[in-house]
Amino acid sequence: EVAEKLTAANELDIAKGIQEELIMKEPPQYEKLQVASYSKPAKTVGGDFLNWFHLNHEKKRHLYLLGDISGKGMLAALYMVRVHSLLMYLTKEEENSRNILVELNKVLNAIFKPGLFFTAAGVEVENENELKLFRAGHMPFVHYDAEKKEVSHIKPDGIGIGMRDKGIFEKSLKEHSLT
Repeated sequence: EVAEKLTAANELDIAKGIQEELIMKEPPQYEKLQVASYSKPAKTVGGDFLNWFHLNHEKKRHLYLLGDISGKGMLAALYMVRVHSLLMYLTKEEENSRNILVELNKVLNAIFKPGLFFTAAGVEVENENELKLFRAGHMPFVHYDAEKKEVSHIKPDGIGIGMRDKGIFEKSLKEHSLT
């Protein structure tokens, strides 16, 4: 019994290490834009997602995605790894963030168990000063306008990804542009 608990604890530590490798470490450096992040799972492992992807090297285009798989623990962590792998593939094939999320939804509809879904908030950055914000059922964005010294919430329409939505996801996903 003790040996089984030690083995389980060791496997959990390995899973935690793998998940930490998939969380954003060093974002691209910009002259006009500062990116910072922090992530701490509620449990040893979970469905937390935070990373960025190149969309086009020449245009300095990147997609930042923050999200969470429904549920907690090992099941959510395993599905998070699947989502990360899919995004690695989709961002190499497509450079439009909206299309990437629509394709991700199609795949997750097929592989997620009923009741599982992925909420996300995404920012597409192009040439450091053009931002497109997307929200797929996740928390709203908090925007601070330094010139006006005002804080606002930005809540583009969108539902969770992988919910077997019968086409509603694509129709509901909206973007909000900022300069």
